Amino acid sequence: MEALSAHYGHAYREFTDRVYVGTDFELMQLLEEEDREDLVRTLTNLLSSSRMAGKAAERIEDYRRTHRNDPSFAGRASLHTLVESLVSKGIKLAPCSWGYCVYSEAHSACHGDAIGPNDIFRAPDVCATCANFVVTQEHHAWWNERAQREEQFLAQRDLSAQARELVERRLSNSKTILRNLVVKGNGQRARTS
Repeated sequence: MEALSAHYGHAYREFTDRVYVGTDFELMQLLEEEDREDLVRTLTNLLSSSRMAGKAAERIEDYRRTHRNDPSFAGRASLHTLVESLVSKGIKLAPCSWGYCVYSEAHSACHGDAIGPNDIFRAPDVCATCANFVVTQEHHAWWNERAQREEQFLAQRDLSAQARELVERRLSNSKTILRNLVVKGNGQRARTS
């Protein structure tokens, strides 16, 4: 439904859901099941990622460290149990091209609401400053390409002071994300290019 929402230019996926799903309860149930399975897959990938950056990365690593020694999460199924625990607590994840929002309204830099992030104000530079934001290795290429484009742009002559300042700020955010992608467990930094 998200692809349809984007195709028709709907600002919110919920609008598309109501219009195209309507009162078809079986379809609604299938969509809810798929959303849950997608949440489980994404959380599993996030919690098993060896490289993370963003302000939420430290909280996620602390959470993993805390539950690594918890006897109720011991054994082969520990990651699955941990993910199911988070899903049952109502964790919200909002993936995008540049990372994940481990959503909490209280920490939302995009001024989201009880439903989730504000899609109008959600952008890479807003997310980069948000306590909910985390980037994994799967997003490394996106940030690396962005940094390269910004460096190429800044190499141009006769840029206005405003354009230079804006792109330098964007480049700084990109380099911070790339620099902070760390390898789990040993603190080594990932390469930035």
